[in-house]
Amino acid sequence: MKRLPIFNYIAVMLLCGTTVACSETDAKKQDDPKPAATQHTVQVRYSGANIEGLGARISGAAVSADGQTILNNFDTLLPEANVSDVLSIGQVLTAYEFSTTISFENLRTSRAPVNSYLEADILVDGAVKRSIRIDHATSPGTTFVTAKATIKPGNW
Repeated sequence: MKRLPIFNYIAVMLLCGTTVACSETDAKKQDDPKPAATQHTVQVRYSGANIEGLGARISGAAVSADGQTILNNFDTLLPEANVSDVLSIGQVLTAYEFSTTISFENLRTSRAPVNSYLEADILVDGAVKRSIRIDHATSPGTTFVTAKATIKPGNW
């Protein structure tokens, strides 16, 4: 059997080392997390039944950390008996707090009728992030029947 010169062994070792180094670099690239998003697409989906005359309202906004800037605000009175819709809020920066409030403003000291409800989901990039509901089981607050859902800057 003929022995190979030492040069051939060195060349083979260099090629193997290069191959291993390349595959380690590729593995590190795949393991690196994606950069955190700086803004998200927000929608508010709501529905309600038997809410006519209850003063049903849905509102919300994105507020900066210092409270000085308010963006994407909305405030909608829902006079119909039955409602179902999706509000496209748009892009909201992750540095902002986003909240949605639903309420029955005409119910100051009493509960909603048994068959009445209003619910809302905050969707972030198409996925439900927070949900709220008011119905007969919801007791009036200090002013009226209400519920609020909030996404804080660190919870996007």
